[in-house]
Amino acid sequence: MKKTILVILFIIMAMYLQAEGLNKNATALKEISLIGYELIKSGAVDKWVDDHSMILYEINNQCDSAVEIIQIMLDGGDFTIFAEAVAYWSTIGMDIVNVGIIIDWINGGDITNIFNMAVDWQMVLYEYRKQLEASGQY
Repeated sequence: MKKTILVILFIIMAMYLQAEGLNKNATALKEISLIGYELIKSGAVDKWVDDHSMILYEINNQCDSAVEIIQIMLDGGDFTIFAEAVAYWSTIGMDIVNVGIIIDWINGGDITNIFNMAVDWQMVLYEYRKQLEASGQY
């Protein structure tokens, strides 16, 4: 009986956790850069079509990665490695536009424009970390 109750509680808890919706980074990004949020959302919908839980998961992960890499850059990250990662993981045909947004940001432009880049933020963060680590290994 105890085992059954624990299983039922676990299932209810799992359902509750999955139904949370947008996380804090996704909610914040939606508020400060609706264009950036919509780019991420449309990418998630294109990737997962009608699997709504995966769309939500993708949006949350992409927003987390975007916020994390921008925080790294604000804390003195390597802009060359960042620009190369953005160019590599940009949506097809958007690499030059995206690098232009980075250059504008470096030159004092509006930081919120950085979230308007059409990129795979998870892969930009991964690529940035991978390249940064490798840069000190030779």
